[in-house]
Amino acid sequence: MPQEDPPALTSTPAARGGASSLPPPLFIVGFLAWSTALTAVPTRRIPPPARRRADLLLMATQHEGLQIVTASSAEALRGWLKEHHQQKSSVWLRLFKKASSTPSVTYDEAVDELLCYGWIDSRVAKWDSESYLCVISPRRPRSNWSAINKRRVQKLIAQGKMTPAGQGAIDCAKDNGQWDALNGADSLTLPDDLAAAMQENPKAQEAWDKFPKSYKRGTLEWVLSAKRAATRERRIEEVVRLSGEGKRRGAAKAAPY
Repeated sequence: MPQEDPPALTSTPAARGGASSLPPPLFIVGFLAWSTALTAVPTRRIPPPARRRADLLLMATQHEGLQIVTASSAEALRGWLKEHHQQKSSVWLRLFKKASSTPSVTYDEAVDELLCYGWIDSRVAKWDSESYLCVISPRRPRSNWSAINKRRVQKLIAQGKMTPAGQGAIDCAKDNGQWDALNGADSLTLPDDLAAAMQENPKAQEAWDKFPKSYKRGTLEWVLSAKRAATRERRIEEVVRLSGEGKRRGAAKAAPY
């Protein structure tokens, strides 16, 4: 019985280089649909690091554990002090620079309002390109009074701006001697113990006489503000030693002769 030839193999269009009539596998269809959907989703633009930091600073309400207070004017700060001047904790006052478009109380205005309520400013910290921070605190009973602040309060009293809280801080300082504690520093007069130590070291006295007035005033305030006799003695020894070396306290750099 003659055998039949096997059926001839016919080439498909794909085999001949044409388009296939068969549908693509399901996993390819799924991948194409996923990639199309992915490219269609709009991406969120991530701001540069500098912009992100600026945004965070604007939203910040605390720094180093202290609350940040912002006042658009002297009146706004006075309103805050009226409500909060009896609190014991310090806060940061955020002050905007003159070049900033943000309304802000100025430093001089802030000092006046603080004095009116028995508060005081202290250290300053950088914040951003438009503003900086300043610690403001209730004035302590043993806090010294500078000549500048004493002149300020006289002006504020004459203007009728001083409050009972601010007047109370003034009266306390006059009663405990802190009101006059810096008179020697303001007049650049050496206290007896420092003057005696300088006399024993002629080089120190010579260097001291040539130091700038601003440095001498700050150093005298540092000595006079010592709360203990031992602390005052150590500070005097340091001032005399550095002066004898022709150096200044703190930076300890050579004096500009």
